[in-house]
Amino acid sequence: MRPEILDRFLQASRIQRTALQSEPIELEITATLVKSRRQSQLCALRRVSDNGEIAYDVLRTSGDDGLRRQVIARYLAAESQSRDSEATALTPLNYKFRLKAIVDQLGRRVQVLQLTPRKKKEGLFKGELWVDEATGMPVRESGQMVKSPNWLIKRIVFVRSFAICNGLALPTHLDSTVETRMAGQAELSVRFRDVNPQTCGETI
Repeated sequence: MRPEILDRFLQASRIQRTALQSEPIELEITATLVKSRRQSQLCALRRVSDNGEIAYDVLRTSGDDGLRRQVIARYLAAESQSRDSEATALTPLNYKFRLKAIVDQLGRRVQVLQLTPRKKKEGLFKGELWVDEATGMPVRESGQMVKSPNWLIKRIVFVRSFAICNGLALPTHLDSTVETRMAGQAELSVRFRDVNPQTCGETI
């Protein structure tokens, strides 16, 4: 049975895509190897084109060059596959949705949807989507990518958080664990610098 909140989420997603297409977002990525504690940073502008393609303009880098190539660059390449394209969007075409729970977080009713991808395809993940009941906007996504973007990356597990601001869900941070074949396990932290949760509302 199709969850009622899904139609609200799909409508909100269409509004969001139109509103955010031309707005670049500055982000800062930090990658840390768990064993050696080697670290690398990259700051970039994230842009979304009219057809949903994601591109990055690198502003500055620091730290370990090898780690940046092995982990950060490969993450950006995988993320550049648009989440808003028909092939990877959070829609019934690509996922099965099941209502898992309804929770109250910071005075906000949130419906937790279990996501099961219909195919093992790059850009899709198995996990959860948390949707604000009042607006239909996402407040949290989490799970594991079902297919590695390349042979050097074995597994990606992530949590992506949003803040609802002026009727839109803006990304605030993304935390991932990336298991690579050459560099070992890495922790990847992405902070979206142009989004202030204090002015946009609390994240969950």
